[in-house]
Amino acid sequence: MDFACLWMMTENSSFRKTECDMEYMRDVYDEPSPDYTWLNRHMKTIDTDWMDFILAETARRCLKEVEKSTDPVAADSSGIETTRYEDVVVPDKPAQNFCEKPKKIYKKYHITAILGLQIVLAAVTTSSNMQDTVMLPVMLKKIKQLGFNLSGRVFNADKGYDSDENCKEVLEMQMLPNIKQRKDATNRGKPHRKKAAKLFDEN
Repeated sequence: MDFACLWMMTENSSFRKTECDMEYMRDVYDEPSPDYTWLNRHMKTIDTDWMDFILAETARRCLKEVEKSTDPVAADSSGIETTRYEDVVVPDKPAQNFCEKPKKIYKKYHITAILGLQIVLAAVTTSSNMQDTVMLPVMLKKIKQLGFNLSGRVFNADKGYDSDENCKEVLEMQMLPNIKQRKDATNRGKPHRKKAAKLFDEN
């Protein structure tokens, strides 16, 4: 069941399409083919720590192939449009009152990867209003716990990640923080951010 769910995510497929794929893969998937309801139920039971382990193991194997890579690390996020809806109260102007209407639910995908090689080291999905700066320490903690040594690499990020704590986290991992700084920031004088400002290279 884990294999079937991972296959579905890799192929960016639906539950019903994966049910058909498993039928065609009976030689590999030597068990009764799961139907889409089984897949739907099982998907909710998969442990996120186990998913992180699979991602890390994949990254490790990729890094082993390139061995002495010094490509920069970077973090960014992207909005995700889901197929789900929620009812929200909106003004109904002609009737001068309020009514419930369905609104599409969006999520946010945060990712940390090695640029150039496109090797993903950590990924987290959150609500759409989650700030990037809050999620970077979470991803860096995952990367440290999984044993990646990124010392000496440049760490690139846009001004959404500009904070003293993020600069500190990157420096403690012995990377060079190349984080674009916000002009209106209130934490200009803080030590790690100050150090990062001197290291910043826009090119």
